[in-house]
Amino acid sequence: MTFNTEFLRERHAQRRAAREKTLQPPRGPDPLPELMLDLNAWRYHAFAFHGAHSNRFKLGPHVLEAVEDASDGYRSALEGVQLCAPDTDKGLFFAAPIATVEIWPIERHKGCFGGFELRDVNDRHVWLRFGTDYADHWYPMFVFEYHPKEPKTP
Repeated sequence: MTFNTEFLRERHAQRRAAREKTLQPPRGPDPLPELMLDLNAWRYHAFAFHGAHSNRFKLGPHVLEAVEDASDGYRSALEGVQLCAPDTDKGLFFAAPIATVEIWPIERHKGCFGGFELRDVNDRHVWLRFGTDYADHWYPMFVFEYHPKEPKTP
């Protein structure tokens, strides 16, 4: 009884190539990190603030989205902030700016919170706070808190 060793070698090589192909990461750059912004580069700069909706907010002409870490399971944390497509702001935000804000990084204040605040340059009102709350050490949670000012009454 004879075996076709060439056939067996070819079959083994095909299976190895298929297995290696499934284990390799996809080729080309990952598109998500290219869209993520480093807000630390924007800190303490003044921007026209047009409001917030869901996990998105508008600074000047830019619509930004605070993104939860999808791979974090039950423990949701802030993955980053990404720049959204320009046409995503239709009808969601005020046409005219409602405040001028600065981006303030918050570095785990008293071990409980890490993220960013948008503070009014005139009265230091915190319009928006987003990041990760570490108060519960078992389950850190994603935070996106919008605090509009009370309307002025005559």
